[in-house]
Amino acid sequence: AITKADLPAGCSDLMRAALAGDVVKIRKALAKGADPNCHTSPGRSTALMLAATNGTLASVMALLNKNANVNSRDSAGATALMFAAMSGKAEVVKALLKKGADPKIRAENGRVALDLAQEAGKKDVVEILQGK
Repeated sequence: AITKADLPAGCSDLMRAALAGDVVKIRKALAKGADPNCHTSPGRSTALMLAATNGTLASVMALLNKNANVNSRDSAGATALMFAAMSGKAEVVKALLKKGADPKIRAENGRVALDLAQEAGKKDVVEILQGK
């Protein structure tokens, strides 16, 4: 679990909201000046990665509309697109691609988002990514 001690100042509200996929709280945190690109310390996830995994399209769009870095990578080289692909979030995958997510980025394990979607059995996401 992410604790307040793991987060840079000003990021805890945003990260908790992104983890919960709570678009109202995401918007409030951003309005208060939270950096949409801050990372958690241990896993180095961004709010966008957390929202792409746990949230709704609206929560992801709230971050993207505040210039969250769509291709930011965590310590394993994973991106928000990879997290959305593994989670089977087809609409989120489409939105990330539309905002410039690079489906060819490889994580440190050599996998791209398409590989992760295939391994997770997310057929609708596989079809989207095969079209890219």
